[in-house]
Amino acid sequence: MQRLKIFFILFIAFLFFSCSGKTNEQAFLDGLSNIDVQIAEGRQTKALKSLKRLQKKAVNSTNYVSIVKRQLKLNSIPDALISLQTGIKKYPDSPELSALLTSILIDSGKPAEALPYCEKLKDTPYASLGAEASILSDIAFNSFNSDFSLLKAAYDKTENQVFLKNAAIVLAAKGRLREASHLRYNIPNDVAPEHPFFWSCIVYDLGVFDSIFGDLYFSLVYADKDGGEGKTAENARLHLMLAADAAFGQGDTERARAFWQAAADRSPESSPIVFYDLALTAPDEKERVDLLIECIDLYPGFYPVIARYAREDIALRELNSQDELAAYLESKGFYSMKMEETYFTSPKMTYKPEDLLARAMKTPDFDQRFILEEFRYNQIMDKTYASKARGKADMWKILEKYGKESIIREYAKWYFAKSGDFNACLSVSEIGKRYEDSFYAGINSALSGDFENAVSSFAASAQVPAYAYASTVNSAYMYYMSGKNEDAVNAYSLAASMTQDKKRQSMLHYEIASIFYERKAYDRAISVLGYALELNPKNYQAASLLKKVKELN
Repeated sequence: MQRLKIFFILFIAFLFFSCSGKTNEQAFLDGLSNIDVQIAEGRQTKALKSLKRLQKKAVNSTNYVSIVKRQLKLNSIPDALISLQTGIKKYPDSPELSALLTSILIDSGKPAEALPYCEKLKDTPYASLGAEASILSDIAFNSFNSDFSLLKAAYDKTENQVFLKNAAIVLAAKGRLREASHLRYNIPNDVAPEHPFFWSCIVYDLGVFDSIFGDLYFSLVYADKDGGEGKTAENARLHLMLAADAAFGQGDTERARAFWQAAADRSPESSPIVFYDLALTAPDEKERVDLLIECIDLYPGFYPVIARYAREDIALRELNSQDELAAYLESKGFYSMKMEETYFTSPKMTYKPEDLLARAMKTPDFDQRFILEEFRYNQIMDKTYASKARGKADMWKILEKYGKESIIREYAKWYFAKSGDFNACLSVSEIGKRYEDSFYAGINSALSGDFENAVSSFAASAQVPAYAYASTVNSAYMYYMSGKNEDAVNAYSLAASMTQDKKRQSMLHYEIASIFYERKAYDRAISVLGYALELNPKNYQAASLLKKVKELN
């Protein structure tokens, strides 16, 4: 009997709420009809106010869609957004409301504001809208923060490969290249990939080359379909070069050269590096020089090919100068059969390297490396006794004119150091005043006994990662030489934390222990020396000092 009463009460409650729902639905529809009349009569302000009040009678997500539809018709986007946000709070499981809100925000140029609602669109017919908002947001902020799974879901729903490509970009930007490459296999075998060059770039970075050759076919087909012009043609050329590099990486030089040649044939005016690659892999010297000359004719300002040509010329001159007898006979007009064979098979150096270099440096904004190449060429060709002194003078002239160029300064420092002129090497660091130049200034100050300025210079050069460790070690030694033992210990400790090399760490701890030993802090010295030997048991200096300290302690 008790169970029957409970059932009866629940049944009455069900009837009440069911009837109430129908009543509210009908009330909503009646209100909507009245608003439609207001809109038809041109009473927009009245209609908008009525739509706001009508939200209280909405009993499902469809009712909110009806309200928003009319607010948009009246060009009241702010009201529509507020209505949708209210509806989503009330009906969070409705993908229609989130999709409509996302669509409005995209059209309003605010895709980033739609991102919190995109998660609700996964695995729904509206997944592509969420993906679009993510992509547009990334473009606006120049980032790769999209949810790749949302982009993948958009592809699954639409089969639009743009979404799959963007999903791969997001993964690749996060270093997840292997996962990015696997997305390519979501494209069925009987469907052509729309972005073959893109997918090939992904797998190339993984060192997986086979699919590069397979997808090259599609890049070439798309380029030919567009008449060999435009973006598809450029992608085909780049894909050929990528395939060539892949083949060369596999040790197949012949196949690589075939790809490079195809790239050159398709667009000779756009491929200086292709001619250069063909020249470097030429089967003989004559073909190599011929290709270099062909490239020079097309690209008179392309540094790598002119530099290579100049060096080939030097090599040939040195080779020919080795046979003095042949050179003498040739000067007298006599040729042996061997000499004739060599003459006809040797490469013909059409241009003088000095002329090519001079011509290249007359063009505006020429590559600064031409300056150094000309200097190098003149140095090699100058066989006189005074060549070394003349070279130093020429380098200073170059520094006076181009000293602000970092590549010039770095070469000058190397050149003077190689020549044994360390004073000149260190003085170059005064030009430009860059952080890395401060390292040389620090050494210069240290050599002259100016430890305070040396520390300042090393502190500046420590800002450059490549110089940070050495600068910190040098600073520690400068502190020690200045009698600032505590600062020296701190600097040595910092330097030890900056390297993973246990031998270096061991030596630095030996230096710390030496300071403790001098200060007669024997217990601390023993502790640090023990750690130094733990890092490197073959640190004999540490072992010797440890034995000495233990005898004193």
